Amino acid sequence: MGRNRADQNRRVRSTSRWIAVAALVAALLSSAARAQAVSPSDAKVAPSTAAVSPREVALERRLDELEQRQRLLEQKLELERSSHDVLAKEPPRVSIGPRGFAIESADGAFQLRIRGLFQADGRAYLANPAISASDTFLIRRAMPILEARLFKIVDLRFMPDFGQGKLVLYDAYIDIHPFSWLRIRGGKFNPGIGLERLQCMANLTFVELGLPNAIVPIRDVGAQLWGEVANGAFLYAFAVFNGVTDGTVGDFDTGDGVDFVGRIFAHPFRPLKISAVENLGIGFAASYGNQNGTPASTNLPSYKSIGQQVFFSYLVDPKPDATNTVVPRGEHYRLAPQFYYYVGPLGLLGEYVYVAQSVQKDTSRAVLSHQAWQIQLSFVLTLDRASYDGVIPKRPFDLKKRHFGALELAGRYNELRVDKAAFPVFADVTKSAYQARSFGVALNWYLTANTRFGINYERSDFKGGSPTGNRNAENVLFGRLQVSF
Repeated sequence: MGRNRADQNRRVRSTSRWIAVAALVAALLSSAARAQAVSPSDAKVAPSTAAVSPREVALERRLDELEQRQRLLEQKLELERSSHDVLAKEPPRVSIGPRGFAIESADGAFQLRIRGLFQADGRAYLANPAISASDTFLIRRAMPILEARLFKIVDLRFMPDFGQGKLVLYDAYIDIHPFSWLRIRGGKFNPGIGLERLQCMANLTFVELGLPNAIVPIRDVGAQLWGEVANGAFLYAFAVFNGVTDGTVGDFDTGDGVDFVGRIFAHPFRPLKISAVENLGIGFAASYGNQNGTPASTNLPSYKSIGQQVFFSYLVDPKPDATNTVVPRGEHYRLAPQFYYYVGPLGLLGEYVYVAQSVQKDTSRAVLSHQAWQIQLSFVLTLDRASYDGVIPKRPFDLKKRHFGALELAGRYNELRVDKAAFPVFADVTKSAYQARSFGVALNWYLTANTRFGINYERSDFKGGSPTGNRNAENVLFGRLQVSF
């Protein structure tokens, strides 16, 4: 690069000199011709007039302008070469902060960022000795996150989870973004149907996700075209995935088909820059595909309560012929309208999910439709700003300054309803409930932007699911200590 700039500089100087020489020669020749044409008597009278003719003055002025331009161009080239040399010699920038550890090239074209999420939980099942689950402490999530940027337009993300004694790969994708409105993503990532599911796991208001997340996919492998317009006023995403069972993480196609997924989300008042309504978001997501299974691999879900206990599952025949095992056989689609609204310390989030699945058991077939919805309301008691992207305390915890972070109080109500047509052919009403209703409250203490402690209480009631009628209610107390960066 330095050699090319030097050659360019020499060519400019050489060209300018030749132009100057040509102009000077032309001026001399013109002056000599006029001198020969003048009579001796005239030459004696007005020699000075011929020497300073208007043509010669104009040529001299032009020559001065050319020389000035040459000097300016040389200075500009020298400055560009110097700045390039300085940038080339400047070492990479290393930063450590709330968003992790980062190494970045001097021009910002390359970046490597190391982040992480750690959640240590406790669960206590109250006032119900009939529940088989045990009170426990657990590592809910332990996620190292590796992110990289290449040539300013290519992003990579890798995020496994070592929580609960298992290894699950959540994110592994490449994102190419030549423009903010046109991006291409490929790999394993969130299909983007559930609104709460799309939230960063570090920013969830409640310890466990609401019931609508039981009937949306968690992660799938595919390709997506997406982007945003007008600084996030409108977002779109269209994708094709392998297709996974509700509430699961997939790595390859087991159902002999693909899922087509689309999502649009808008902040309709954001261009107006009115703070009271700029964080109102409204969206809609949908997926469509065909899913098939076998008795050995049914590809059908089981639905869990907020307390992570299975309350609904399809029939599985333990006999070798498995004629009474339910399998998916045909269309599988989801519809999901959603919204959120944040203003000052107040937050509101709501979503509804409808899922339909064609199933078969022996010669019996049906299209079953399940639905779930939730509404969340939160308020930051310390009057810090609420956001879909989490709460950042204005006064992080510091005893010397008598700062204590931010305190948030939240409540939610959510339901999941299973199609009653599932009983008794495809599910056993004495073992599986056809409705779950849950009410929860949460108190979150944000010590800093990276450290948080939360306590939740959830009460869940069921219809069906027991030989005597309704499954016993769940009362669960959750605690969480979280560190993210």
